Parts: sequence; C-alpha cells; structure tokens
Amino acid sequence: MTTSTTLSTDYLVNSSDKIIPVSDVSGIGIVENRLYFIGRASRALHIEHFDSDEAAKAAFTVYASIFKSGLSDEAIYEGNHCIARLRFVYGVSLFQKDEQAILMLINRYGGTLVSESAKSDTLDDAFQELTTALGGREFEAMRFRWLHANCLISSRLLPMVEKTPNGVVIKVSDKFVSFVATNDDEHKEQLFAEIRTALI
Repeated sequence: MTTSTTLSTDYLVNSSDKIIPVSDVSGIGIVENRLYFIGRASRALHIEHFDSDEAAKAAFTVYASIFKSGLSDEAIYEGNHCIARLRFVYGVSLFQKDEQAILMLINRYGGTLVSESAKSDTLDDAFQELTTALGGREFEAMRFRWLHANCLISSRLLPMVEKTPNGVVIKVSDKFVSFVATNDDEHKEQLFAEIRTALI
C-alpha cells in the first residue's frame, strides 16, 4: 500500500516519490483495490495500491472531496467509483455486459477516461445527469451528437460503426466506445442505419 498525504486543496498526491497538483488530473477511478489518477493527456499519472477494495473506496472518497474543492469552478461528474472533469469528456456511453451496467466516460482519443459499473439499470440517472450537463451551453463547442439512445459523442471524434453477429459496435481508432446487443437482423439494420445517419 502506498502511503499518501495531501498538502492542501491544490495537491492530490504527496507520496515519497511524487507530488501531483489537482490541476494536472482529469479524473480518478477505482479498479478493484487500486486508484488511478488520470492526467490531462488521458494517461495514468499515478496508481495507488491498497490492501483491500474497501480501503481504496475510502481513499477515493477523500481524494474526490479534495478534487472537487480544488476545482470548485469547474463542471465535475462524481460517481461511486470515479470522478472526472467534464471539460476532458468527449463522450459518454451506457451499456449492459454480463448483467452489469457500465457507464463509460470517453476521452479525447476515443478511449476510456474513467468508468463506473453497477447492477443492471442502476446507472440510468447518472447517464442522464451526464448527458444533460454535456448538452449545456458550456460545452457547445464540443458539438455533442446522439449516436443512439445510450451513446453521446463529440463531433470532434470520428467513430466507426459495424454490424456483428451479436449486435452493433461503435469504436474510435479501434477503441471500444459502445455496443448494442441484438440478434434481430431487422433491428440491427435499423440501428446501423440510424447511427450512420447521425455520423454524416
């Protein structure tokens, strides 16, 4: 376990080998017993390991509070397992996998900035909160567009869409963005056509 303390609301990490200002961090996410501090370039600046998932969650709560305090003038999304500055979010996607709901915040390269997973149908409100915020005047320059009911993407990203045997998948530079599962060929064709129209 890494032992970190905080210097002030200006700094998130003050470990024996690294000091990271809040302003350098675009998001924080929990993955099992690890905390990932994501930088402005969407790469991990620091990974903090804990003895248990519970300890990681407790530390996340503290860091999220510091994060929000240090960026009080910015729009921020905070979930149960991740927090992110909306100015670094280029899309948001909600999908189901293995009876879990997964909410994914997409970075400027089409990859995952941070993500949240929970029981099926429990992240709908969080998704709605995010899409409403990204649809505000503050983010007009990003030109967000709906690709389907659970996927909102900035026009700055150029996704590809393809039909698969199990549904329709959306990617950006081979990075997974969204998937709609369906074995109904007619529904698949309709969905593909709607997404293609949204992209043009």
